[in-house]
Amino acid sequence: MKYTGRVWAVGLVLFSGIIFKINSYLLLGYIPIMEWVLNALFIPPSWWCGLQYDKAKYFAKELKKKEEEVNKLLVKQLEDTEQRFKSLFFYNTDPIFTLDLSGRVIDANQATEKLSGYTKEELKQKKWEDIILPEYLNRHKSYYRKVKKGYPQEFTIAIEHRDGRKRDILVKMIPITSDNHFIGTYEIAKDITESKLAEEMIRRSEKLSAVGQLAAGVAHEIRNPLTTLRGFIQLLISDKEKEYGEIMLTEIDRINQIVSEFLILSKPQVISFEQKNIIEILDNIISLLQAQANYKNIQIIKDYEIDYLAIKCEPNQLKQVFINLLKNAIEAMPDGGEIIVRMKTLDLGLVCISIIDQGIGIAEDQIPKLGEPFHTTKEDGTGLGLMVCFRIVENHGGKMEICSQLNKGTCVEVSLPANGR
Repeated sequence: MKYTGRVWAVGLVLFSGIIFKINSYLLLGYIPIMEWVLNALFIPPSWWCGLQYDKAKYFAKELKKKEEEVNKLLVKQLEDTEQRFKSLFFYNTDPIFTLDLSGRVIDANQATEKLSGYTKEELKQKKWEDIILPEYLNRHKSYYRKVKKGYPQEFTIAIEHRDGRKRDILVKMIPITSDNHFIGTYEIAKDITESKLAEEMIRRSEKLSAVGQLAAGVAHEIRNPLTTLRGFIQLLISDKEKEYGEIMLTEIDRINQIVSEFLILSKPQVISFEQKNIIEILDNIISLLQAQANYKNIQIIKDYEIDYLAIKCEPNQLKQVFINLLKNAIEAMPDGGEIIVRMKTLDLGLVCISIIDQGIGIAEDQIPKLGEPFHTTKEDGTGLGLMVCFRIVENHGGKMEICSQLNKGTCVEVSLPANGR
């Protein structure tokens, strides 16, 4: 602590004392003793006042120094907090984005870009609702109204990726407030598309298992008497009763076919895989069904990317799959047209066989149910044909997908592991 205040205070007393002494000497010719006494008496108070000034200046300087240190600390803490927030926001593997009151994207991290297929700058030019599928818009708006009242929400919706794919997401919507006023929302998303597909596969597998248990219990018991009935009917029918007998034989054969499909759905069978040319399998099936297609004025067009591709498979089961799919396509085209059988190789060592028809199509709400036990879109169908196809394709390590539009047609894609090319 400096002595500036005390030096100036004592100096001022001494200076004023000198002025008074000179004035007294000029007027009286001498300096009264009282002036010396008064001058001495004023020095301690002036020293004390100077001391208080020095203390005040010192503490003010120290306080300013402390304030600067606190401000620096606060600024550093603010910068650290901001950096941590940026790290949490931008480097988070879950998509995080902020919306303003109008629903426009203010900011988004890289995971959001990956989820939507749009860059951050492109997203800023959009409203988030622009990429939400129409059937989920009301749900999003409903939860938004609750968040606006200050209640965080969690819900699922679906968005359309830039490439047109549907992505199912779990959204956590959190309100952003400033001075107790709602100014926007944070939204944290999680892509659950694969999880939902896995759940669907588990659900389908459980249904297949249930049907398999049912099949194992009744199929063998039914097949033996059917064989006996068929044999005796063939012996009993005369020429006059031939027409009725043929109807009975046809119906028995149909029951036998259903039983055969049940057996495929029962306990897993030991499958003998071998290397076979998938082109040859497809060509054989097309040749087999060509006459039926011609009868209905349908042209089957082959569109193969390559001329030869050997895959590891059970050829008879694959023939059953493609016969079923091609017959479905023919039956869905009562007015004729074209069926395209397309084959192409994909990344990750897969081959994709597509059967595209111009038939009556399937309603969108029916597509997820295809392949379920006893669900069919045909008047005389059993629902087991597609179920068997799904099971055979899955046993080959593949995947079957169906997309359709009413009055436009259906496309069935079968993806199988390609090897031995």
